[in-house]
Amino acid sequence: MGFRDSYPPGTFCWIQHMTHDRQATRDYYGALFDWAFDETGRAALQERAVAGVGAPDDASTTAPPHWLSFVSVEDADTTVQKAEGLGAQILASPVDVGTSGRMAMLRDPLGVNLALWEPQQSHGAQLVNQHGSLCWNELLTHDAVAAGSFYTTLFDWTIEPYGDIYTVFMNGDRPGGGLLTLDEADGGPSTWLVYFMVDDCDAVHDRSNSLGGRVQMPPDDWPEIGRGAVLIDP
Repeated sequence: MGFRDSYPPGTFCWIQHMTHDRQATRDYYGALFDWAFDETGRAALQERAVAGVGAPDDASTTAPPHWLSFVSVEDADTTVQKAEGLGAQILASPVDVGTSGRMAMLRDPLGVNLALWEPQQSHGAQLVNQHGSLCWNELLTHDAVAAGSFYTTLFDWTIEPYGDIYTVFMNGDRPGGGLLTLDEADGGPSTWLVYFMVDDCDAVHDRSNSLGGRVQMPPDDWPEIGRGAVLIDP
């Protein structure tokens, strides 16, 4: 089952869409995945939390809307100190989020934002690996060596090559995330890409298009993995 009430340290545990147009985000993802939102912007499926919608602290920022990935850690303060020592920029120092947990945000040496979550009453997403919920996080980067060095040191992950351009981050004996080396011709920035499990990739692709979304990579069969697409929300 995809129900979760805890995450081992080093596991991606939550995602939040950062945008200044929260209503548009709710309209799109609510229609795409049948998410229901509460007054705080938390999205739920089967009455279980799956994601959040929030706004950047700086109202003047020109950063485009993006998904922010959270990694569960035992101690946010210690992890932030470790990340800073490895060359990361601390965007938000550890702070208590009520009694839910303690969070921090950093920018890795490659310029990619990532959040840390030290759980207290809330461990993160309560539903994963089911239609409309988180199933994978993948780092797209032009410098796989630097990325691998930073993350394996920060979270005690190990790496396992998968083909010529892909690497799997292992959290203990379980796959924890992916690392894809971008082609030199791809001028896009490094980023953590969020994957959602879906029952019918083509149907979700068509639904996204009808809601104003665009397509970066159309539905295609990925051998030994499944069928996937990369979409751009409105």
